[in-house]
Amino acid sequence: MPNSPFKNGYAVIIGVQEDILAVSDANKLHKILIDTQKAGYPTGQVQLLTEGEATKQGILDALKKLKSQVDENPQATVLIYYSGHGGQFPKDNEPQYYLLPSDYKSANRSTAISKEEFSKHVNEIKAQKMMLIFDCCHADGLNLEKGAERNDGFEAITEPIRTGLDTGSGRIVMASCRPNQKSYFDRQKQQGIFTQALIEALHGKNSAGKEFVSFNRICEYLTEKVPLYVQELLKTNEIKQVPVFNLEKFEGFDVCYNSYKAPNPKVFIISDPLDNLFLKKMKDYLQVLVQQGYIEQWDIEDIPPFAIVEKALEEKLEKAEFVVGLISKNFINSPICKKLHLKALMQGKTFTPVLAQIC
Repeated sequence: MPNSPFKNGYAVIIGVQEDILAVSDANKLHKILIDTQKAGYPTGQVQLLTEGEATKQGILDALKKLKSQVDENPQATVLIYYSGHGGQFPKDNEPQYYLLPSDYKSANRSTAISKEEFSKHVNEIKAQKMMLIFDCCHADGLNLEKGAERNDGFEAITEPIRTGLDTGSGRIVMASCRPNQKSYFDRQKQQGIFTQALIEALHGKNSAGKEFVSFNRICEYLTEKVPLYVQELLKTNEIKQVPVFNLEKFEGFDVCYNSYKAPNPKVFIISDPLDNLFLKKMKDYLQVLVQQGYIEQWDIEDIPPFAIVEKALEEKLEKAEFVVGLISKNFINSPICKKLHLKALMQGKTFTPVLAQIC
């Protein structure tokens, strides 16, 4: 495998220091992009700006450098990621949209990056395949709720600077949430939910078997996982966060290399130890699939001596995706069958009963 399996990949990753979670997200995204065993971007083609580097001038200089790199490579695929705070200042009854770099000074609005300025620099990058990602904003990171105003008149918003950016068949802009939503983060993991799902998608979690991860796959994964992860985090059934994509006139393209190898499905045979003859036949049938690398297989004989059988079975069943039950008189009448609470354990699993003998 070459050192950089996705040699045409270029990126600018920005995490504004005012929000420590944005910095953490940017660092984690940078790590997977330059990992030759994962996304596979060449290290010299990925710029990371956090802490003191994520200043207004630093961000604009990084975009200029990106333009210069892309001008020399018509096959370039570009990813621009901004995690931090977006917002607006009211001016003449019209909202003026801005990004806040790390050197933003509330007394001087010119230290923010306006929509027009940011769009101008991005639009000068002539890559035919570009993905712009805005994770705006971790409102709780500043103890500032969306829509709240600070002393400088800045109003926090989750809507990114999207209008004014050139779009087309190969240019995509995505936001971590809808304008009326928050972009949530998990304090325990020190990671934004959106970026967590984005990193999983870039790792190829739903692209198994493909050489590259496409934007279509990333979009599908984020649409499915972000609302679900937020529901799990908040312990609610409400849909609190939904990513937004501009998909008009869009044609998909590959975003990064895919090294993800899906683990083999885990198949567990549950039976009574007295059904050795039937168990042996079932193992012989499944062993062919094991040898060909299609499945991992466990069965009741794998439980160590002197183990608490019910507990060991429950642990095995929790990890299994497919369960084969050898149904016999012995199994139906066994203490194991009566104690296992099979209905509860089978939630989310595929259970295939096999009638070993007439019961």
